[in-house]
Amino acid sequence: MGIFAYDFWKSKLLSKVKDKALQINLGIDEAPSILPNNSMDKKGQLVRVEIVGFGRRPPYLLKALGVVQKSWYEEHIKLSEQNDQGQ
Repeated sequence: MGIFAYDFWKSKLLSKVKDKALQINLGIDEAPSILPNNSMDKKGQLVRVEIVGFGRRPPYLLKALGVVQKSWYEEHIKLSEQNDQGQ
């Protein structure tokens, strides 16, 4: 049991060190873990992310960014209803 706790502690410590090194490299003093309410104000520039590609991968990349098309929701709702009916 002790070896698992040690490995867990070591991985957490390594993660914190990597995060701190990244913050120092980017010149960030303190990165908030939760964004403040006023962070969504439209005072700054708009950042647009574009993914160019083909096939099945771009929709999943967009989903990872938090952008999902309405057809994706409808398709998954339909599939879940079919699963509920045992089809």
